[in-house]
Amino acid sequence: MIDNYSSVANERFRNTDDPDQLILTTFDLSGVGQDTNGRWATLIGTNTIISANHFKPSGSIFFYPDNNASSTAVELGISGDVERIGTTALWLARLDQHAPSRIQPLNYATTVISAPTSPGGPGSNFLFKMSPFS
Repeated sequence: MIDNYSSVANERFRNTDDPDQLILTTFDLSGVGQDTNGRWATLIGTNTIISANHFKPSGSIFFYPDNNASSTAVELGISGDVERIGTTALWLARLDQHAPSRIQPLNYATTVISAPTSPGGPGSNFLFKMSPFS
């Protein structure tokens, strides 16, 4: 649930007149892209993307260096090297080429959690925390 939802503040490409109104404007979202069918992919390495297996992208991914859909997108093709991670909902793919430096992979947690923990216990920030603001 999003309190006080506003398309201008909560949707990345909704406000092309003033993209800085996006609440995540201080984050570099250039590594979050879409295919032509609106399926999302997140760059986690210079040539590696992750997505949901049930809604995985195909063809090419279009990455924008800023939060303005009017800017020129960087198109990167998905290679044939794709894989679902076990039986999880995660899907990995390699891109045909490395992303240029203006398209940055997203940072992600690399802390090993050896076993599930209860809410509020060790590791719960990774298992339960949904917002970078709370």
